[in-house]
Amino acid sequence: MHQSQAHPNMIPDLAGRGRRYVLNTTAIRPVRLDANSDAALLWLKAQLSGPTQSDSASCSLVVRRAVRLYQRHVASLLADRRLFEDERQAVRQLSRLPNLQRQRGKERRLRKATA
Repeated sequence: MHQSQAHPNMIPDLAGRGRRYVLNTTAIRPVRLDANSDAALLWLKAQLSGPTQSDSASCSLVVRRAVRLYQRHVASLLADRRLFEDERQAVRQLSRLPNLQRQRGKERRLRKATA
């Protein structure tokens, strides 16, 4: 006997086209979020969702809008070099560059091993 709860994709209210979905997707990009960014995204999603569950704003919709707004913000910062440089540094928080010396050593070892 078919049990619909075992197949949530078949229930329009739980998945599939029973909810709002994005159109015109041209790229799918993995995004790594820290705890603060994830909490902010979930808060935005909750605030921007409609009154019914089927009208919920997806993370994709929120991120699409946020990226467009951020592009305008950065474009406006280009007029003031100091503000732009501050933003460049802020974007790089909680990141680091790879150890290039170590990478070069790996490349040398690989070349020797294949030669």
